[in-house]
Amino acid sequence: MVSPDLLPIPELPTFTPSSPEVVRVLDRIRFELYEDDQYAEFTWFAREYPRVYRHHIDHAKHRLHLIHDGYADAHAFFKERIRSADENVFGFSRGDVRIMQIHWDFEAYLNCIASSLDTLARIVGVGYRQQLPLSFSRVCASPAEGKLVAALRAAKARWVDRLKDYRDCFVHYTPSETLLCISCDLYQNGWETRLKLPVNPNSRDILLFRHSRRCHVLQYAITVYRNLIALDRKVAGIIAVGYRTGQFPVRISNLFFTGVRTR
Repeated sequence: MVSPDLLPIPELPTFTPSSPEVVRVLDRIRFELYEDDQYAEFTWFAREYPRVYRHHIDHAKHRLHLIHDGYADAHAFFKERIRSADENVFGFSRGDVRIMQIHWDFEAYLNCIASSLDTLARIVGVGYRQQLPLSFSRVCASPAEGKLVAALRAAKARWVDRLKDYRDCFVHYTPSETLLCISCDLYQNGWETRLKLPVNPNSRDILLFRHSRRCHVLQYAITVYRNLIALDRKVAGIIAVGYRTGQFPVRISNLFFTGVRTR
């Protein structure tokens, strides 16, 4: 019998039942400004777009739960295999539709995180007199200054660029692999369940991908979610202070119908 233990899979972060902080802050602001006619368009914007933002974050939480459930199912499967394994076995793999679903959920997860960031960038835009671009990346590349855009740029450099590298790779070039398997391998400290994730997504070619034990789908997805919530709290704090000091909102009209396509 194989003696090393099967290591636990990463735990999900604690999900709060309340709305994201940006939504909660803007709700408080719009309720205070509701009866002031000059803020009529802003209060409508502050009701609608934060809810779009929450929609994408709720989608991300849903996908993260599904990824974790898929890992848990595979973990239980491997536990049984390890229990009856020969001492000379150092790894197992599983590939079926349930494992494919983890890959599909992860790709969807990357997209809804990116959508939440684009919506957050649009919300941030009312803190500036000029019309900012409507996407996260373009706002970060714009000449706009101030704490709100600085918070987005810091997130972009620290974790968003990598997330978008994965998303662009999987959407436009190739999935992480064609076999779509999850593995359980024996390491010095025990067996570990991992759905591998390439460390070099910009190679954009399965044959060029490299992998590391420190990088796998569930672990990375959890890290991304924690980073998103940290950014949400940072932006909410800046908006709250700006409102108290009379510096938010700045632009209170022409908030809708931007970016409309004519074809």
